Amino acid sequence: MPLGTGPKVVSPEPVDPAVARMIRLDYLLGVAWRIEPVDVAMITSIEYGQMKGFSGSFHTGMLLSPDRNIVRVVDVPIGLGAVYRHRFGGRPLYASVGLTAGILVHRAGTDLGVIRRVDPDLRAPLRLAWTVERVGMSLALVPAFSFRERTYERRGAEVWKHHSVRVGLVFGLHWDLVVGRANRRRP
Repeated sequence: MPLGTGPKVVSPEPVDPAVARMIRLDYLLGVAWRIEPVDVAMITSIEYGQMKGFSGSFHTGMLLSPDRNIVRVVDVPIGLGAVYRHRFGGRPLYASVGLTAGILVHRAGTDLGVIRRVDPDLRAPLRLAWTVERVGMSLALVPAFSFRERTYERRGAEVWKHHSVRVGLVFGLHWDLVVGRANRRRP
């Protein structure tokens, strides 16, 4: 039937978030406060697990210090952890809370050369995500602790300082890929 209606197109069944497994890719941009200075924060993460429930998480990012004339600093957090995601009713709105542990790679260019340090790093991201089909927007508050304060001096005077506690506020896009059904435990 070249001019006919053709076979009926069957739409896929809606996915039940309680039993679906998914992969979520995030790309977020925002700021990170460290009591005094504000850094530019770029974060990407990948999560694998249940659409509603627990997921594993890997994240990395880059924190750029805005005052790059005196000390050129780049911090790179890298970590693994867990995320619990909850869906609000039948709406495409999700909230999640996570806990990740990893390292913070610190690189600073000074007059004396390049300094590199690695510190333990903890994060507890809180996120709201709105998803339509497979694409959505995320807003996250990311408190973090890197175990060590950084200070640089020039001729005895402090010229750059960052505290070990930081709080990030980031906004961006995410993509959800449904990859199957979760295994249900039987009592």
